[in-house]
Amino acid sequence: MMSSRHSSPFMCMAKTISICIAFDLFFMTILPLLSLKWMAVSITQIVIIFLSFTIGYSWLPYGILVLQVSHGLFSLEGWALGTLIGTTFCLIMIRLKALVQISGPISTILTTYIIQLFWCLMAGVLTSLKNHDWKFFQLFFYQGLTYGIMTALISPVVFYLLRKIWLVPTNPFDEES
Repeated sequence: MMSSRHSSPFMCMAKTISICIAFDLFFMTILPLLSLKWMAVSITQIVIIFLSFTIGYSWLPYGILVLQVSHGLFSLEGWALGTLIGTTFCLIMIRLKALVQISGPISTILTTYIIQLFWCLMAGVLTSLKNHDWKFFQLFFYQGLTYGIMTALISPVVFYLLRKIWLVPTNPFDEES
């Protein structure tokens, strides 16, 4: 059941997707034009981490699908693979949210980086199995090391924006009064 601190989840998700599209426009189109392709990251994974740890609705897999399809407009990544991995991580993170507290920028960066590494490892394994070529695993792993750093560094800013949209307190793990 939805808490009184949230507005309509559909409006919040629409705002979240708008922010993802704005970030994707900047990171996936403008930065490569400025020869800063190495900075081209997607915030969809950060959004999935945020929603899994703070919201945890039963409709979240559908939200992940919509996020990945909107990200697919700016990327050659497979939205189906991203949805599968995102939903898997969402289920894992919902179970682990009592153990992990994302209360400050450092914990946000570290948690995002660790999840990003596991995300890239899982994507590498699934892509390698699909293509019968384990070179993809190595590629995804090395890409995850560098890509994860950029993603983790912008995660506190994205979490701040998402907390404002979803009306989540700064520390969502505090007991409600």
